[in-house]
Amino acid sequence: MKTLLQIIEIIKMIIQPITSVYSFFQKKRLNRKIEISQNDKFINLVGNDFKNKFIVPNLREIYFLMETGIKTNEKSIDKYINFKNYLGKNYTWEQVKLAQSHLDLEGDDIKIKISKIDRISTNIIIGISIILFLVGFFSFICLTNSDIQDIRTTLFSFFVLIFPMIGGYMLMNNVNSTIVARGMEKWINKKINKSDKN
Repeated sequence: MKTLLQIIEIIKMIIQPITSVYSFFQKKRLNRKIEISQNDKFINLVGNDFKNKFIVPNLREIYFLMETGIKTNEKSIDKYINFKNYLGKNYTWEQVKLAQSHLDLEGDDIKIKISKIDRISTNIIIGISIILFLVGFFSFICLTNSDIQDIRTTLFSFFVLIFPMIGGYMLMNNVNSTIVARGMEKWINKKINKSDKN
C-alpha cells in the first residue's frame, strides 16, 4: 500500500509543474491588465463614467480570478464570497472552484445542484477506480512473488501496476468536482438540520 501511495505522489509531481507554468503565465497576464488600469493617464483618458461602469468591475473580476481561480462576472462575486463564508468548516477557494460546475447562480444565493446522472456515474466511476487500483496492486504482488525474475517479467509487473492505477487515478480526477460538491451538499444539509433542531 505504501508503494501505491508513492506511485500516486510521483504522478502528481509530474503533473504539478505543468499546471504551475500555466498558472504563472495567467497571473502575469492578469497583473499586466491591473497595471494598465491603475495608470492615472489611462483613467483620465477614459473618464469616470467608463471607469465606474467598466474598469472597476473588470478589476474586481480579474482580482477575484487571480485569488480564487474562479472566472465569473462581477455580480456573482459577492454570491461566491457569501457561499464560501456560509460553508465555513475547512472549505477553500480551490474546493469551491472544483465544485463550480455544480453550483447554481440563478437565485440570490448559490445552490448546489447535482443531477441524478452525475450521482450515479460518480458512484460507478469510484467503483471502477477502486477495482483498477486493486487489480493493479494484486497483479503486482502476484508477479513479484513469482519465481521467474527476468527483466521481461519485472517490466511486465511494473506496467501491470502502473496502467490500472493511472487509469483509476484519471477516472477519479474526472469525478472530483462531483465528489467535492456532494461533500459540500452534505455539510450544508447537516447545518440546516442542526439549525432546525434548535
